[in-house]
Formats: sequence, structure tokens, C-alpha cells
Amino acid sequence: MEALNIILFLGAILGTIAVIMNQAKKARDLFGFGLVMNWTFVLVVLSLGTLFFGFLEYSTATDARYSSGSIENGVVLFATSAITAAGAGFLNVKRSTVRFGVWFTFLQVIAAIGIIVPLIMIFSYFRSKSIMPQMFR
Repeated sequence: MEALNIILFLGAILGTIAVIMNQAKKARDLFGFGLVMNWTFVLVVLSLGTLFFGFLEYSTATDARYSSGSIENGVVLFATSAITAAGAGFLNVKRSTVRFGVWFTFLQVIAAIGIIVPLIMIFSYFRSKSIMPQMFR
């Protein structure tokens, strides 16, 4: 059963990559803008970054040491994330049709997660690898 789960997981990843590449080609051919080499992709990445820091800030609100202002800061970062994501969606809709613009913004979010998460994991792996020898001295 574990082999089937791995095959389904890899199939879902490959299927998502195929859909993203197909829609990126469609956007480039029909509307003249790319998936990653695009200002809206930068807005989506900024939106995900502010959302991540908003979650971090909001999660520290339960700790008594950091409770002053953490909830307000988290809410502001959530709002900033929503505004930048809506701005990216608006720009995509403005340059194409409504349906394709919203769909393309969703695909940009998926692509940004697919790019950002592995980079964070690689960075943390090498960072922890360089710190570990110093821990045992």
C-alpha cells in the first residue's frame, strides 16, 4: 500500500507540473506574459512571505512574553498578504480574462510554494549541517 501512495504522490506532482507548464505556455502565447518572469509572481511571493511571517507573529501571541502587539502585527501582516495577493490577481485579470486571470494567480501561488519550500529546506539543511559540528565541541 505504501508503494501505491508514493506512486499517487509522484503522479500528483508530475500532473501539477504538467498543468502549470501547459497554462504558462498558454499565457505566453495568448496574453504575452509568463508564469515566473512576471511582476505578479513577485507579488505572489511577497504575499506568501508576509503570510508566513504573519503566522509566526500571530503564533507568538499565545506566549506571555511576546503578547504585546503580536496579535495586531499578525493581523496587519495577514491583511498585507491578502492585499498583495489580490493585487496580483487583479493584474492577471486585467491582462487576460477573468477566469484565466484567477486561475493563473492560483497556479502562481502553487508554483511559488513549489519553489520557496524546497529553497527553505535546502537552506536549513546546509545551515544545520554547518552548525552541528560546532555543537559537539
